[in-house]
Amino acid sequence: MMIVIHATIKAQPGKEDILLGHLRTLIAASNQEQGVLKYVVGEDITEGGTFHLMEEYKDQEALDWHIQSEHFQAIGAVLGDLLATPPEIKQYEIRGWRLLDV
Repeated sequence: MMIVIHATIKAQPGKEDILLGHLRTLIAASNQEQGVLKYVVGEDITEGGTFHLMEEYKDQEALDWHIQSEHFQAIGAVLGDLLATPPEIKQYEIRGWRLLDV
């Protein structure tokens, strides 16, 4: 089963650019990991300083490896000083993606 994570994080006012710098480093390194299918971030257009991370992993083993990676641990060490609220993280197991007729 594929693992999908949606994380929402909100920067402290004035720390958005610092947070984005750390996210760029995390995303670049994460997208090089074996088993990471996609790791992207988007800025919320209705809530300033709020970012949505979408992560796709081949399986639970790939996610476990990512959580133990040096770059993930490094951003974890600085997030507390940069975030206005705790991250909201949702994890899903899916079979894959497909288009639905609507």
